[in-house]
Amino acid sequence: MEGKLSRHALFGAFFAVALACSALFGFSAVPQAYADDSTQLVAQGSVAANLPDAEKQATLLNNLIERFAATGGDEAITNDTYYAALAQNVLGLHINIDVESIEKSVVEYLEGTPEDKISAGTLAKYITAMHAGGVDCDSMEYGGETYNLIDRMNTAMGESSLGIYNAVCILPVYTFGYDMSGAKYTDDEFTQAILNAQQANGLFGSEYAGTLYTDVTTSSQALFALELVRDDNAAVATAAQKCIDAITGLQQADGSFNYEPDEVYASTHVDSTALAVVALTAWGVDVTSATYTTANGSTPLGFLIASANSNLDIMVDPNIYNEPMSASSTLLALATIDAKGTAGASVNPLDVKYSMFRLYNPNSGEHFYTKSPSERENVVKAGWTYEGCGWVSPDSSSAPVYRLYNPNGGDHHYTVSVEERDWLVGLGWRYEGIGWYSDTNETIPVYRQYNPNADTGSHNFTTSAEERDGLVALGWHDESIAWYAVK
Repeated sequence: MEGKLSRHALFGAFFAVALACSALFGFSAVPQAYADDSTQLVAQGSVAANLPDAEKQATLLNNLIERFAATGGDEAITNDTYYAALAQNVLGLHINIDVESIEKSVVEYLEGTPEDKISAGTLAKYITAMHAGGVDCDSMEYGGETYNLIDRMNTAMGESSLGIYNAVCILPVYTFGYDMSGAKYTDDEFTQAILNAQQANGLFGSEYAGTLYTDVTTSSQALFALELVRDDNAAVATAAQKCIDAITGLQQADGSFNYEPDEVYASTHVDSTALAVVALTAWGVDVTSATYTTANGSTPLGFLIASANSNLDIMVDPNIYNEPMSASSTLLALATIDAKGTAGASVNPLDVKYSMFRLYNPNSGEHFYTKSPSERENVVKAGWTYEGCGWVSPDSSSAPVYRLYNPNGGDHHYTVSVEERDWLVGLGWRYEGIGWYSDTNETIPVYRQYNPNADTGSHNFTTSAEERDGLVALGWHDESIAWYAVK
């Protein structure tokens, strides 16, 4: 299948074969700011010592959410920035994704890197993080310039793009709804490249300097990618199960997952465990079940919690190589488990859904809706009142919601109807493109009401039946269902 896939999105990046692929990551040592806590494991007398495990998990999750919302991670698109963006996405906290910092980084990367050295895999990571933050990556605006990152990524594709480390980064971009007709390879070719990288032991990897490397981190990323196309290729499910079995077999007595079968890189246990949790959950595996509880009662989540400091906000396992990356991968794991809840459904953090921000103009009475955090901020600065998340929309579907602007009244209108869109354009409204998408599974209705007495802002959209009924009681007209949200 070429072009846009039917589902989800994906992540990217690895740790194995670090010398060959370090340009994708930007590893660094533990920052000095964390040095004083580098040996403070959870202990008696600490903040976390007397908390139940569930509260420790919730505390660590909330602390890491706040930490990365405040900093966004490194300014470079290293794994900590990337994992943090995916974590905020799976939690529906898109406003926490520091898109301005990421935009700055990608522009610096493009302008500071020779054209023939630009990595398609690196650009794919930028695109994935920004797409989760609501940026249209085929028309990203920064510093008065417009950048088509999709075209730049497609131009950068070379033979190396079909290696597994690039393939797991690039494949998700095919699911975002962008025009991929200019890409050198199809989504099927990237899928096959990942499948070809599976080795006899069930893990994924590749050869470097004559030595074959396989590891849990790369394998987890391969599982993320393959989950996106599980319905499109019969070989995917078989390969995934083989990999799941291999990862399961590498669980240790402390609940963690080895980075690799030969266990050379002990410093990566936190990262490999966190990403294994995410990958297994994406395939519907319950890592909180008895299957993943060791003989001494240890679990993967328990290992991650025990690898944090006494305040449950910094990862301080003495073997950690890169604290921010370990912290952000732990955030991603805990966020994925939190999003899954107690249900048995799978959760993939690259299944991008957008929080639709709802704003109110106290002067005109209009409500305005946008998926863009930056547009939300600009509207608030102009005097609008932010009213929170109106609903959550899928990142794409076959049912676009069109956005129009009335230059005379200054208000916006939104509709799934091509006929209504064209009729309004005929009356002088400006068509502003697709605002977001309706959920074709019709999960949650978004109701539409019309105020016959208003000159501007005459329509309201809400998922609340109570709000709808209250407006109707005040004289608004109930215009039934406008479109559907996922939640």
